[in-house]
Order: sequence, then structure tokens, then C-alpha cells
Amino acid sequence: MLEILSEKKLPSGERLTVSRLSLPDEHVPERIVRYLMASLGYDKWWSAVSDLAYWRLYFRRVFAGEGAQDRLYLAEVNGAFAGRIWAAWSPRSGYGNFGNVFTEPEFRRRGIMNELLTPCVEDFASSGAKTFCCATGNPVAAAAYRKQGFQMIWCGETGPMCWIDPAVAKNFQELEERCFDGTPVRTVREGCIEDQFACDKFLAYTAPFRDRYNYLPAGPGCAVNCYMNAMMEAANGSGTVQVAENANGTVTGYAYALKVCRQNIFDLRLHPDAIPDTPRLLDAVKTAFQAKFPGEPLYWHCSGTDSFRRDAMTAAGLKPEARIPGAADNGDLYICRIC
Repeated sequence: MLEILSEKKLPSGERLTVSRLSLPDEHVPERIVRYLMASLGYDKWWSAVSDLAYWRLYFRRVFAGEGAQDRLYLAEVNGAFAGRIWAAWSPRSGYGNFGNVFTEPEFRRRGIMNELLTPCVEDFASSGAKTFCCATGNPVAAAAYRKQGFQMIWCGETGPMCWIDPAVAKNFQELEERCFDGTPVRTVREGCIEDQFACDKFLAYTAPFRDRYNYLPAGPGCAVNCYMNAMMEAANGSGTVQVAENANGTVTGYAYALKVCRQNIFDLRLHPDAIPDTPRLLDAVKTAFQAKFPGEPLYWHCSGTDSFRRDAMTAAGLKPEARIPGAADNGDLYICRIC
């Protein structure tokens, strides 16, 4: 449903209209679809081609009714799209985040983003969700987010930030300790589109990922650098994504097996608590992949300096079968055959 939230006259005399599109919606205006497919959303688009493609694919699937609680906040100046914010949260986990924040270059420095951010945060605060995460490398944007009640998760002027319901926890670290308390994995299941909020923000912003964990994959796996991208590939029939949950209902990690760039690749992201349960996650992924692609081999690439992935390999009883010296950004590349 598309709703007009506010209208005002800018100092230039132009008319600013702020609207909210609540998804899923069977009748998304075609002009909005065309805008999101056409707008690059990055100043340096040539360095973010794959991200642009995944965002467009994500919006297409959300428009088809496959999202969670998704919202688009759109600004128009005299009828021309001037900027946007995407936000969403999961009823399953209570986690949310916002992104694809962009003001079209010709409409910048007019306060348009603040007009979008205010209703976005107000909606989340009244949604009953737990946390609302984001990240920025822009000090001006970070200051704007802090005015809306966001707090830095780690430290410094920029980086990961979150808004937390005060009834849930006083800060990110308190919620992290409660969710990752050493409870073993209870369930391994097929991933869904809304698991991105638990994986790409909440899990990724926990202390182990900041202090010790090489979050990005190595080798051909670099083509898929986050849960959302892996999910979009799997949704297109390229493979499978499986997630692990502990007894608290917290997603402690995920793994995927995909056919990408003419390679069959496996990779995972795990909280240290979940490393002993790697065999369950690996078996689930391998079984689902073999069901789709019988008899095809599957490979796991790992940097020699990535201690957590190496520990996960050991927990699964696997040993690297090949080593390519200097092939990873930070060391040798080890290759292990899964099946």
C-alpha cells in the first residue's frame, strides 16, 4: 500500500512529497518499480555492479510478495524521485535493518534524507521488533542516525550502528551476550529471505566478527559476500542456503552451496559457539545440493590465515586436499572437496 506521509514546500519553492510503500503489495505502482530498477544507488557504481544486481533482484522478489515486513520510504520533488530508504524487519527474529539509502545527486543538500529517516525510525519503534541495524562510513550520516536514537555498536564516529528497544536491552552488547550464551544448535533448516536480518547485520556485528573473524570468503566464494546475495542465488535455482539456530532461537550461522561463476562453491559464516555443530550444517547443505545437482562435486576454499574456517573444517572432519601459495589476499588458499 502506498501512502503519502507528508508534503511541504522547500526553500527553493519546489514541492517535496514523502511516501511510504508497505510490502508485500499486489499493486506496486509501475513508476516505483521502474525507478528502483533504473536508479544506480551508488556514486561509484562501477565498483558495485554485483551489489546493484542483487538489490534489483531483491526488490523484484519483494514486489512478488517474498519479503518480510518491508518498507520503502520515497521522496519526490515536483513529481521526480529524489531519494529513498529501504527498511525491513523479521517477525520471526525481531531483527531489522535499513539500507539502499540514497539521495539522487541533483537533490542533495536539501534535507531530504532527514525527511525520510524520521518516519522510517518511527515505524520501526512501533513495530514490536527488537533491534534496527545499519552501517555508515559517513560521519554526517552517522550524526543524523544518532539524533534518531541510534548508538554505535563498536566505537568511533562511523561504522555499525543500531537502535534497540529499551525494553529488550540497553545496548547491543547486552543483547549479544544474551543471545550467544553457549547454547548448542537446536535446529538446522533451510534459509529464508528474512534471515538476512539475523545474518547480515546482527550476527555480523557481534564481537567475534569484529575482533577475530575473517568475515569474507576466499577464492571463488568471493563472488558471494553476504547472506542476502547467497539467498538470491539460491532462490534462482543455483543451490541452497541453510541456517543454524540455537535453543534461544538465535541464528548462530549459515552455510551455502551454490553454482556461481561456473564453480560449485561452499562457504559458511559461524559464531564460535556454533563451530562444534559444523557437521550438521555441512550435512544439510550437502544433502540439499546433491538433491539439486546429483553427482556434482562441491568445493570449500579457505585462506590459510582464517583460523575460524579452519577450525570449522576440523570440526567437520575435513582436510584440505590442495594448497595454492599466495592465492588468497592474506595468505595461501586451501581447497577442500566436500563431495
